Formats: sequence, C-alpha cells, structure tokens
Amino acid sequence: MRKMKDLFIVILLYAVWIIISADLSVSSLVLGLIISLSVDLVITHGSFTKKVSEKFIKNFFLFLWYGVIIALEVFIASYKVAFFVLTPNKKFKPGIIKVDLDLGKRNNIMKLTILANIITLTPGTVAIAANINSNELYIHWIDIKEGTEEEQKQEMMGNFEHIIRRLFK
Repeated sequence: MRKMKDLFIVILLYAVWIIISADLSVSSLVLGLIISLSVDLVITHGSFTKKVSEKFIKNFFLFLWYGVIIALEVFIASYKVAFFVLTPNKKFKPGIIKVDLDLGKRNNIMKLTILANIITLTPGTVAIAANINSNELYIHWIDIKEGTEEEQKQEMMGNFEHIIRRLFK
C-alpha cells in the first residue's frame, strides 16, 4: 500500500515538473524524474519531515495561529531593531543569556530545533548553542533587560515555548 502512495506522489510531482518547466527535452525529463524521486524520498521517508507534516495536518489551525504569532513577534522585533539603528544615542546592552526550557518529554530535539530557528528568525536575537540533555538554549540578545531569569525568558521568547510544546506533544 505504501509503495502505491509513493508511486502516486512521484507521478504527481513529475507531472507538476513537466507543466512548470514546459520543456520536453530528454535532459529536462530525466532531471524532473530525479527531483521527483528525491522529493518523495525526503517527504515520505525523512523522520523529521514526516513528524512535522503529521503534526501539521493534525493541528492545521494551531499551526496557522502559531504562524500569525511568529509574524507579529518578527514585526515587533524588527521595529525595535530599527529603533536602535535610527537612534544612535540610545544605549542598549547586548549579551548572551542562558534560557532553561521545559519542552516536555517527547520530541525534544525537534522542539529545540524549531524553537532555536524561530528565535534566530526574530531580529535582534540569535540562538548560538543548545544543550538537549539539560534543555538549555544560549541566545545572543541585542538588548538584555534587567530582571530575573524568568522575566528575561518571558521578554525574549514570549509564548513560543508553550506553543511549541503544545504543537508537538
């Protein structure tokens, strides 16, 4: 049964390749077949891709909500970084902080990877190291706020940790 689905996916991808490329030369057809087979291999047999796609299908509206939150956080962070750039006399305090995470028991590598990528995507922050064994993330932040570690964590990550934990439980 799985082989029939794989064959169907390859044929569909190959048909899309032929339509988009609009080139029926032998080299284009061979390249399209190789790409179709490669994409099918990555999508259907890659464990990370398979886990993420299964979660995406099951929690579509939650992923959509998460996308809106990420877009909003990126917009706000972009505004803050632009403010720092446009006001040269404004003092800020860059530095590296350690954030202790609570990602749950399952799929920690996937959750930590996605969280680190989202943090790096947000202007003014870069995830520079992660420790999966102790659930720690080291982040360079353009303007470290004063306060407790929990307040700094909330200021930097907002609800990202909670949302990722909920998406990939």
